[in-house]
Amino acid sequence: MAEEKDLGGRPPYQVNEKDRAIVRSMAPFINHDDIARVIGISDETMRKYYREELDSAKVRADAAVGQSLLMQAVGGTEQNWREAVPAATIFYAKTRMGWKETIGLEHGVADYSKLTDDQLRTLAAIQDALGLPPADGK
Repeated sequence: MAEEKDLGGRPPYQVNEKDRAIVRSMAPFINHDDIARVIGISDETMRKYYREELDSAKVRADAAVGQSLLMQAVGGTEQNWREAVPAATIFYAKTRMGWKETIGLEHGVADYSKLTDDQLRTLAAIQDALGLPPADGK
């Protein structure tokens, strides 16, 4: 029987759950070369065996953060509004629902009809001091 020759070099890489977990946890924010270095394999080998983990890492991380934000915004799975985090609720409403804060005049038209004579005089003095045209546009 012929003996197999030892050709040297590294033994073939064996995929394992420990390395798969490392790739999953690092891939959303760590350079692929660095992840491969941590595992002790080449970037090419990592891409060959862990393509799915690398491709889906950002989506999974974004989903986890989004779920966490949503749970904070609504007060957890029980939607206990006393536990809701106002900043998370506001952030969600602005970024996902298109809500915005408005300051001042929405359409640039002011209603002066409810101002007193003193208030109108004060407004006119301020406009004059700033070099703005009078409220009636004349």
